[in-house]
Amino acid sequence: MWSIFEDFFASLFSYDHKVWRSLRILLFKPGALTKEAWSGKRVSYLDPLRMFLFFSVIIFFAPDTWNSETYEVQQEWQVPVEGAESLKERIQIGYDRFKEVENGDPDLRDQLRITLARKYLTLYMVLGITLLGLFIRSIRWRTHLSQHLVFALHYGSFVYVSNQVLRTVLWKLDSNFVGAIANTLVQVGYLLIAWQVVYCKPGFWSRTRGILIALVALLIFGIPSGVGSMVAGIHYLMPPAG
Repeated sequence: MWSIFEDFFASLFSYDHKVWRSLRILLFKPGALTKEAWSGKRVSYLDPLRMFLFFSVIIFFAPDTWNSETYEVQQEWQVPVEGAESLKERIQIGYDRFKEVENGDPDLRDQLRITLARKYLTLYMVLGITLLGLFIRSIRWRTHLSQHLVFALHYGSFVYVSNQVLRTVLWKLDSNFVGAIANTLVQVGYLLIAWQVVYCKPGFWSRTRGILIALVALLIFGIPSGVGSMVAGIHYLMPPAG
């Protein structure tokens, strides 16, 4: 892991500006960095996997700009429950508590969701990138999986950066809802453009089909976040073993 930081900062202060070149293209030219990597020009840019791992570490240590307090588990939920000795029973209690929070006070619900996102964001991202790469491979089987994973890693890196930038810019609005909508619009728009650049040929039907496939890809990328948040919530709220 330390070698990632060494490479990054060596590039950061070197004359070739590899980091800034990669970030500029990643942020403002969706799909272009993937095409450059596919054409064999990786030496001029940050390696896709190292870029993703670097942003994972940066986001982990970044100042907290989430506009929400950490969810505190109720004291009575932090002790073993009498009669709930098996793992299955404890999971059921955790599920009931999770549904109670989800259907209760909106502020507490948002606190729980954001607390879980803080704790498990990197895991969600890794699983989402893997699923996205496998999905693209299933519809474009003539291309090697590693090429599709380059696209997925670049998109994952953009999601990391856009999440942090938008949270930093919008936190003063005192509205997690506005931030979530802005994040979604930016990330959906970016993926649609990147998909057109990387995978679509010129022509109306090719681009229309590309938009539909990209929307499906976006849903697949979000599966770990959606399902994982419930699983993580159940684990977070279920009682300890007696």
